[in-house]
This record gives sequence, C-alpha cells and structure tokens, in this order.
Amino acid sequence: MERTTNYAYDTTVHEGHTGHQICWKSVAGGLLVTLLTMTAFTGLGMAIGGISMSTETSAENAGIFTGAWFLVTALVSLFAGSYYAARVSAFRAPKVGAANGILIAALFLGFFLYQSFSAVGAVGRAAGSLIGGAATAVGATATAAAQNPTIANMVEDQFTGLELRSDAKTVAIGVANRLMNKNYEGAKNYLAYQANLTPAEADMRIAQMRAEAERLANEAKEAAAVALKSTGWSLFILVVLSALASLGGGFLGSRLNLAHPMNESVVLTTRPA
Repeated sequence: MERTTNYAYDTTVHEGHTGHQICWKSVAGGLLVTLLTMTAFTGLGMAIGGISMSTETSAENAGIFTGAWFLVTALVSLFAGSYYAARVSAFRAPKVGAANGILIAALFLGFFLYQSFSAVGAVGRAAGSLIGGAATAVGATATAAAQNPTIANMVEDQFTGLELRSDAKTVAIGVANRLMNKNYEGAKNYLAYQANLTPAEADMRIAQMRAEAERLANEAKEAAAVALKSTGWSLFILVVLSALASLGGGFLGSRLNLAHPMNESVVLTTRPA
C-alpha cells in the first residue's frame, strides 16, 4: 500500500485499541526504556561524581551535582521512554502520544517515590527518635527519649566537677528519664542525692538542663521544617518537569509516526479534507 502524507493511522480500527487510546504494551515498553536509561545515566553520574570527589570538592558542591544530575537523568529518561512508547505504538495523534507519556511518567514517579519514601521512612524513624529525645516539650516515649545519646550526653555535661554516688551514665539516664516525664522535682531530688548538692544547687542545674533540652528541641524542629520545605519544592519541580518531558517525548514520537511510521503494515485511512 502506497503511503503518502495524506494518510493517517486509524485508531478506531486498530486491533486492541477499540474504545480507548491507551496502549499498555507500548507503555510497559516505554517504562522499561525509561528505567534502562535511568540506570545508564545513574552509572555515568556515579563515574563522573567519583572523578570529581577524587579532587578537592566540597560536600555542598557534591550535593548540588548529585541533585542536578538526578533531575537531568530523570527528564532524559522519561523523554526517551515516552518517545519510544509513541514510536512503537500505532497511534499518530500527538495528543494521544502525550497522554501515554504522562502515564509513563506517573508509573515511573510512583515507583521511584515509593522506593524513596520507604528509605526516607526508615531515616525518618531514626530522626524522629532523635527529635523526640531532644524535645522535652513534645514528650514522645519518655523512656526511649531518656536513653537517647543526645539527651544523655547533654545531661552528663552538667555533671562537670561533681562527685557522683553512681556511674555518670546511670545518673544521666536517671535525670533524663525524670525530665522527659516532666518530673522536675524528682529530677532535682535525684540529682541532689547523687551529687551531694543542696536543693537550690540541684534546682539550678536542672533549670540549665531544661533550657538546653528546649534549645535542642527547637533546633531539631527548625531543621525538620527546612528539610520538609526543601523536599516539597524539589518534589513539585521534579513532578512538573518530568510530566513536561514525558509530554514532549510522546508528542514528538507520535508526530514522527505520521511521517515515518516504524510499522509499515498499520491500517491507513484517507485524512478528511
């Protein structure tokens, strides 16, 4: 059958797509190409990053390079995967190609974010333990917080110059446990007994510990707020740019299907005048 620019793909009669315009086989293929491209560019980034780290490179510059490389890698991978999916499908309408590209982006980002959030969840639980231990105001689990090294070390720092009846670590945990339970009177009496202090002296040290714990809690909350803000903006930019890259790849692939189809046996119909 002779093919000219006056012919177009007839999606209504193409087998397997009657009633809808999503080609799941093409989408699956495009997703695999996306993952393959992502793997290749990630390996290249690791190689380039390794070369850069061998020189005098600051941690900040290394972080910027990693973030920028990941963004470029994701965009190139999604463009390539969406373009491939459009080219191997029988659809010629650019809008349909773009729609299939968006689906590839959604599946890819869903997979990636699931993996990322699983890792972040593990880190978040560890960070939550630290924040909970540092924050007397937020409470959390008192016993676990008292055992936290941040709190224990902070309390132990207040024992400088004191002769304790028990081991410093044991006393630090005992004081921290009472502080976490907001039993300030008990913490004062316990410290006074262990260090042979007057109630006034013990009360002064307990006040210093409370102030330091509150400072640590505020710093932890501010750091968490900044991290959450940065993560939110980064995620928003990633999703928007990824969607645009997938739209572009699918759109271009479908347009090329009209002029240069990969499958010469597709059904052709006369385009309406």
